[in-house]
Amino acid sequence: MEALFSVDGATVIAIILFILLVDSMFAVMDKSGILKVVISQLVHAFGGRKYTLLLKAGAFFSCLLLGGQFSYEGTLLLNWLIT
Repeated sequence: MEALFSVDGATVIAIILFILLVDSMFAVMDKSGILKVVISQLVHAFGGRKYTLLLKAGAFFSCLLLGGQFSYEGTLLLNWLIT
């Protein structure tokens, strides 16, 4: 509770609300079945190339992290993934 009322309290509250928002979005996608459909379409599209799927998924999430730190480099890697 002490962190909420400190100088950086607004930042802590914003992070907590963001995490709750992302969690609720994933809960809705899971309950509606969208998450299962998207994952099954990805697995079907890649067929037996599971390591390619693993590589592309890992690179995609790395681009998301890089995009926050170095916006141009993250965009270049994401462009490489799409093509």
